[in-house]
Amino acid sequence: MTWQRCIALALCLLLVHFDINAEQPDYLSDEWGADFEITSLGQEQHTSLKDEQRFIDALAAQTSLKIKTDLAYADELSMARGHGRLNSALRPFDKAYLKLDVQYNVYHAEDNLVEGIDSTRHHMKLNDLWFQYTHEACNAKAGRQKLFWGAVEGSYALDNLMPLDLTEPLLTDFSLIRRSQDMLVLNCFGETYDVELMLTPEPLLDQLTVRQQGPLKSLEEELEAEWGARVTAHFPGIDVALYVARLFENTPQMTIDFFTFGVSGYHVDQYDLVGLSVIYAMDKLMLEMDLSYQEERLSKSVGITMQDDLLKYRTELALGFEYTTDSNHQLSAGGWFYNYVSPLSPFQIIYNQVWNFSWSKQYLNDDLTLSTLLLWQKHPDITQLTAMADYLWDDQWSSAFALGYQALASSAAQSGSPQLSRQGWTSNLSLSYQF
Repeated sequence: MTWQRCIALALCLLLVHFDINAEQPDYLSDEWGADFEITSLGQEQHTSLKDEQRFIDALAAQTSLKIKTDLAYADELSMARGHGRLNSALRPFDKAYLKLDVQYNVYHAEDNLVEGIDSTRHHMKLNDLWFQYTHEACNAKAGRQKLFWGAVEGSYALDNLMPLDLTEPLLTDFSLIRRSQDMLVLNCFGETYDVELMLTPEPLLDQLTVRQQGPLKSLEEELEAEWGARVTAHFPGIDVALYVARLFENTPQMTIDFFTFGVSGYHVDQYDLVGLSVIYAMDKLMLEMDLSYQEERLSKSVGITMQDDLLKYRTELALGFEYTTDSNHQLSAGGWFYNYVSPLSPFQIIYNQVWNFSWSKQYLNDDLTLSTLLLWQKHPDITQLTAMADYLWDDQWSSAFALGYQALASSAAQSGSPQLSRQGWTSNLSLSYQF
């Protein structure tokens, strides 16, 4: 089901509910005052103005519109875009919650995502559209949403449910480069354990351009549903989670035609996953570990695919920590270790490792937030360093400035992402107004 149909269905259900379940007036109460009218025929009529106003006030209180512009400059202007973002949250009835987060993006002709392509200078992006219902100790959430697994931020040993959205720059927050998916998630909470079930009817792939490219869109249509389960046990000072899932890889692999050295097709593998996650807390220090075992089941492809994946089984490990000092400096770091098949040679298995370190702290009564992120990846060889300052001027205006440096080997330019193929210094400026 497309997100447009989801919006229409959600709004229809919401309006029907308020029409049926509108609070009935107490005709013996003086509180209804002007809303209570006796006609010349002696018939009592109560207008719905008060109920309508109550609904409008509740909706307005939980709705915000944010207008933002983003600029980035390296050797030349590389990012020039703006968006209007509508964010609304509502309780249509008891134990229910409805969330909408949609943004309309407009790109300048010199933005590197749309350079030379007039037809893609605007794009609608749905970040959230989900409905949640709670019953006793369980809740069910259905619709467009994000879901995070694992404990080590910036690694994907277990946190691989959401594909990457590389149309957004990675500054100092890994969650900004995630792509939402249509999912059904069920959670139940006990005193010492939690259970989570997940189903994705139509999984998506990593996105590198404003709109998904034709071959990748066709490949997404070939994918089957993903499902998974997580059980988390809580002990004094330690959380242990077990995972089982059947997923598709988020990053499509290219098939190389060795006669023309061009791309002849794309494919992704489906795999069974079994995982373990551990978080150990000691005062202000948290030690984290993610471990997964993945076994390939089958491959989905478009175009010509004549090569067989050599990596039938793989194990991935991520280790990390988070620490908050007495003066509220927040420090975190993580390392991720795994194997993958070279995109240029189906007969070469590459051992890879990714490291990240971040710092953040708030100043000036929390109006100013300073943060940094250092990221290093072995294959392709990429080093990124970003320093960022967010400042809240008042209740409406805010700004952010980031200065980053990226060093990369020649192989990194083959990633297909404009952000990953750029080397040198980049400055980013964002200005937002919210009302």
